[in-house]
Amino acid sequence: MKVLLPENLNLRCPKCKAVFTIPSKSLDGKLELTCPMCGRNGDSLDFLPTKVKRQVYHALRDEVERDIYQRYIKLNPSSSEWNPDSSEG
Repeated sequence: MKVLLPENLNLRCPKCKAVFTIPSKSLDGKLELTCPMCGRNGDSLDFLPTKVKRQVYHALRDEVERDIYQRYIKLNPSSSEWNPDSSEG
């Protein structure tokens, strides 16, 4: 999953509310972050600004929907259209 981020991110500690800036590249593959002010260790998503979290969640949703669609087509090759609201399957 790829999300386009600004060069630098202003992160906010969910515990002490301190704001600190890091290069976006340093987040690549990191699941946890540590606040440089209070030392809180936590999920990197907790530190992200709301706008960036939304981008991550939307990208994840799109990826999951694509995966579901591809699996559906594999299981139903004769089906020409997928309707996620149908009561079938």
